Amino acid sequence: MAKKRKGKKGKKVKKEKVITYWTKEERQQEATKIRFQVMTLDLFNSAYSGQFQTMLNVLNKYVEDGQDVDYKDELLGAKRVIEMTLRGRKPLRPMVKLSYNARV
Repeated sequence: MAKKRKGKKGKKVKKEKVITYWTKEERQQEATKIRFQVMTLDLFNSAYSGQFQTMLNVLNKYVEDGQDVDYKDELLGAKRVIEMTLRGRKPLRPMVKLSYNARV
């Protein structure tokens, strides 16, 4: 039996990726959600008011600029670390994570 020859495969055409960014209104909505969720934790009383104010300043700067931001701060005494990851590109959503750390 003779072997079948495979035909040449055409080169794949790469599609150009379209990068979309969050609009200022969308960033504002996400920032409002984040502020509300952090305030409902009731962690940021007088002991952590400075760190909370810093976090709000970083959040406001993200809303204005739309630049990617990575923010991390330790809440001393509460044994918690708050991490904020704010991205300007569309499929990536802004995220805030409050995690336990025994060494803090």
